[in-house]
Amino acid sequence: MTGDDSPVRLTHRQVTRIAMAVWGYVEICRFFTLAIEDAAICVHGCVEPDYPLETGLAIVKAFSNTWQGCPTEVCDGNWTPIDIEAGRHEQ
Repeated sequence: MTGDDSPVRLTHRQVTRIAMAVWGYVEICRFFTLAIEDAAICVHGCVEPDYPLETGLAIVKAFSNTWQGCPTEVCDGNWTPIDIEAGRHEQ
């Protein structure tokens, strides 16, 4: 045992929740999840159920470098971290 509790992989849902935490968001909308998907494609070539730790963190960084917020006039933002983990945002 190394004593290192860091995960080896991050799920796409975890990547989304990390990005929410980085930005201080309690709820997100489809525009946010689309931007996470775009970042995953940019960094990894496609959206996967999970990524190596370094790739997942690079996705959060790429997202953060490009995220400009959602257009609030058409925003349906009300997904919480619990909704993300349950996959309700994927419907």
